[in-house]
Amino acid sequence: MTTFVPCIDLGHGGASLGAVRPATSAWPEIREKDINLELGRRLNASFAGSEIVPVMTRDGDYDPSWAARYRIAKEAEARFVLSLHANFHPTASYIDGAEAYRYPGNDETETIGHRWLASMPSELRTDKVFAATDLPGPDDDWLQRPRVILEAFRELPVLVAEVGYLSNDYDAGYLMSPWALDAVVCSLRLAIVEAARLYSR
Repeated sequence: MTTFVPCIDLGHGGASLGAVRPATSAWPEIREKDINLELGRRLNASFAGSEIVPVMTRDGDYDPSWAARYRIAKEAEARFVLSLHANFHPTASYIDGAEAYRYPGNDETETIGHRWLASMPSELRTDKVFAATDLPGPDDDWLQRPRVILEAFRELPVLVAEVGYLSNDYDAGYLMSPWALDAVVCSLRLAIVEAARLYSR
């Protein structure tokens, strides 16, 4: 296989905290931007020495603009974008599990999404792969982020990977464990390997 360049987009950063689970007597504060950064660094490192050579949209605590994120992917000639996030529901803490979002009609990203979710740890595994057109309307502000991300990368094939719900006690507790993050990284790595298979043909 020739070199394949995916873009690993790490959501939020800097003043953009993303989803935040407030600290309690039993929990420290959990910030989405930190989870995204840790997952992205581990995922990038997992490809060291391979023919898959990722580029990341950030490698620190800062928030590139959408234009900058797109420019990074384009200048690297990335052939696939995996955008990492953690979810949060403002009123329904019972909602849990990983979710994937894709462009409608893009069979390859749908395949990658199902491949990723099927390989997720059982604690977070679902079969929830949504097309942007499946999302509710503008009144549901918490669900508008996937659509914004998909549109930001324009013509590039994108999969938005929401690794779990910080608003759910079980998901949040699981994502706080270093060994659990390693298991999530393994599944994300399989998603990129599947993208390389599909987009290198």
